[in-house]
Amino acid sequence: MNTAIIRKQVDRLKRRRDQIAMALQHLGKEPDHFEQNPDWLDQAGYEIRFNILDHLKEWYLTEIGHIDKALDRIQRNQ
Repeated sequence: MNTAIIRKQVDRLKRRRDQIAMALQHLGKEPDHFEQNPDWLDQAGYEIRFNILDHLKEWYLTEIGHIDKALDRIQRNQ
């Protein structure tokens, strides 16, 4: 494969990884927001939102794992 194309794909993967890392950092702060927000009167709503965010974190971590594996494969093949 063309080196320029590979470099472009590597850059794209790294940018996506950075985006995910920023999203995870933001999601990590959400539970504190819930506990500090007295407007969350509906406990079921709180639990549902917390579970959704937890699943989203797992999804992002899985995606980062896939990106890291792809970058590793590219590195080994160069």
